Amino acid sequence: MLAGMNQFSSLQFCYRSDLGFFVARWLSDSTFPTLQAEYEAVLANADAHRTERWLLDLRQRSTPTIETANWVTYNWLPRAAALVPARLRLACLVSAERAEFIRTDPALQANMQDALAPNRHYDVHLFGEEAEALHWLTS
Repeated sequence: MLAGMNQFSSLQFCYRSDLGFFVARWLSDSTFPTLQAEYEAVLANADAHRTERWLLDLRQRSTPTIETANWVTYNWLPRAAALVPARLRLACLVSAERAEFIRTDPALQANMQDALAPNRHYDVHLFGEEAEALHWLTS
């Protein structure tokens, strides 16, 4: 397991060369401008490994705002998908609170339907358990 270069104390990177996937773990929440910079760092670190299988651990982050969700869905995800040599598979670990918030907030529901649409150049799945996410990534 190799750690990636990172200037953010709220974010950790590693590449699992044995399984061929990249991991970004948020250790705490961030303001929207910092979060944007952290997501840019995810792109830079993931690009160095040229793998289409990514795990984002969002369990320590608070519930998303529509501003953040829109930026990730319509700005960041298309650029992430463009970096990899095959279809991007993105497993997102979320807390039970975050999953419930996404399920019950109408604006976020619409955003997630867009992000999860099959016509995208990536596959995104939300998971509550890391073992399930890893199984999906490696199958």
